[in-house]
Amino acid sequence: MKAASLVVLLALLIAPAAAAAVPTTPEEIRAVAEDVLADEIIACMEAEHCGGTVDHLSRADLRDAALNYPRYPRRIEDSTGKTITIVRPLTRIVAYNGHWVTPLRQEEKVIGVANSAVRMAVINPYVREKIDIGGGGPTPPDIEKIYACNPDAIFTYVTLGPGDDFFVDKMPPSVTVVRMDFLEPSYLRDEIEKIGYLLDCQEEAAAYVAWHDRYVDEIKERAAAIPEDERINVFIDVGSSGGADRRTASAGTYMHTHCTDAGGINVAAATVDASTGIVNTEWVAQQDPDAILGLCYAGGYETDDPTALADHYRDITGQKILTFTPAVKDGRTYIISYRYAYGLQYPAALATIAKWFYPDRFADLDPAAINQEYIDRFHGVDYDVTEHGAFAYPDAG
Repeated sequence: MKAASLVVLLALLIAPAAAAAVPTTPEEIRAVAEDVLADEIIACMEAEHCGGTVDHLSRADLRDAALNYPRYPRRIEDSTGKTITIVRPLTRIVAYNGHWVTPLRQEEKVIGVANSAVRMAVINPYVREKIDIGGGGPTPPDIEKIYACNPDAIFTYVTLGPGDDFFVDKMPPSVTVVRMDFLEPSYLRDEIEKIGYLLDCQEEAAAYVAWHDRYVDEIKERAAAIPEDERINVFIDVGSSGGADRRTASAGTYMHTHCTDAGGINVAAATVDASTGIVNTEWVAQQDPDAILGLCYAGGYETDDPTALADHYRDITGQKILTFTPAVKDGRTYIISYRYAYGLQYPAALATIAKWFYPDRFADLDPAAINQEYIDRFHGVDYDVTEHGAFAYPDAG
């Protein structure tokens, strides 16, 4: 057994380099495993015998990688650019970021969840049976509860939460920390493909990606065909910043991507330096926006109460200086819930925005039907989006 394994390992040292794309077929997975294992063996030998300093798998991990070959090792880059290498299946996961769990049917592998996930039990009922590690807000997660999960991996955010160092500094090296948001439209589908490969659920990931592309590609293609002189100017409102100031979103933000993918022109795209900056309502009025797209940090699947979205609407339309802009005068001020606009359901939100911006061009879109399809296909719960939830104000139909 040992001799045979040694022969395999030595043969792998001359294996050709694998493709850079996320592997999907058994042949591609094996090719990547060969390449990764060869790299790690060489790095280990150089470190032990030639003074090499490159990070590498331990001897114990190399042994597990050989035992799990050809399905492992597996390697990706998370959304921070950090290289993640696993040598065995991940079976005990703390999902501080768990947007992906139910759509990819990975509930059994999750041991602990953030308390923000518990609030989403209405469409993710599995969370009620998991360890609540806290966090999900200004209070950091409970490390003792994380230790009680005995995890082999923690999935957390890039842009939200306590960050990579919080978990890395407090957990043993044997716990893999993966940072992916599953929020940003421009790379969410890539994150799904990577996690599908990492967790050996490629079929589930492919099913989501196919659903995502069916709607998003069509909306973007149709929006791209709108002549430049027929595109509407949009101000993205992320709430009051006190007094006459409003917070907005510039290029590089999630809402900017939603706006441009739906065919709108973000009037504040190059105005603010930070990803979310502050402008005065007088400046907004000077831009004379055709529409205002407001982002409300309330609503979503867990509530049926649209009051917060309606309050945000009234806050904007109640600004006297904005009453003469087409966006307010012509009733083209729209509010969308953060919990609808970001996450794996976002194709439905993009359809909502596109229909708001260009009701004639996207008259055939049914955002509620897309949202319901997402729930039915990827969550499988008894939840009617026409009766429950607070997603948008006014309703896009």
